[in-house]
Amino acid sequence: LRLFEQFDSPNLKLIWDPGNAHAAGEERPYPDGYERIKHKVIHVHMKDSTFRNGKHLWLPIGEGDVDYEGQLRALKRDGYDGVVSIETHYRPPSGSKIEGTRRSFEGLMRIIERIGRED
Repeated sequence: LRLFEQFDSPNLKLIWDPGNAHAAGEERPYPDGYERIKHKVIHVHMKDSTFRNGKHLWLPIGEGDVDYEGQLRALKRDGYDGVVSIETHYRPPSGSKIEGTRRSFEGLMRIIERIGRED
């Protein structure tokens, strides 16, 4: 936020990554972090995150601590029309990147379907 205070430009935007915010120690990226920066977001990265026994872990979207249902609802409410991309930091025990991507995609689609059914 300090950067935005120093450079007050309509051209300065950001990529919002709730998973990274959580991994960096922000307990509730949504709504806490998002509400502070939502007016500058032009791209959203999605990956889920948790801490177990003091150790950080990446998880498929929808299986961690990031409130992606709330986040997607807020993006919709706020009229966000930018890009949302899945970042697949999660690797299942098999180690397959494809499987990790598939599970994250499926988790994201379940959330989108829940939101869509309620409209």
